[in-house]
Amino acid sequence: NVFLYHLGSAVFFSGAALSIGTTCADPSVLSASLGVIFMHGIYSLSFLEVWSLAQGSYSITILIRVMQRDSIAKIRLQEELTHIGQGKKHNRLSALSTLHLIHREGGMVSLTIGGRMISRGLKGLVWLTNPKDTG
Repeated sequence: NVFLYHLGSAVFFSGAALSIGTTCADPSVLSASLGVIFMHGIYSLSFLEVWSLAQGSYSITILIRVMQRDSIAKIRLQEELTHIGQGKKHNRLSALSTLHLIHREGGMVSLTIGGRMISRGLKGLVWLTNPKDTG
């Protein structure tokens, strides 16, 4: 939902800024419009990054609980962390299912056509960036 708010804002805001920038004869207005669009993009990406880091609290929870393990029984700690992990897994799979990127049948999960297309697109981005070549 947070992403959709930013996407909607970006589409509306960019459309408005571009229409203003392209209808004026002054090139500085177009430059300013593009600058404002880019600033909005930077803001949205920064906000979404901070939001996703906040969602990574599972890792932080694990670290905190492991540091406190002397006061907590190992079995109880494992059960607690397993419960948190299963909840996160369920939420992520539900979101992917809502977006029609996966199909669940029984205990099996498979990609839909849209999910496969996005997967291929992401693999293409990885190929383009060539993360193995750091030189």
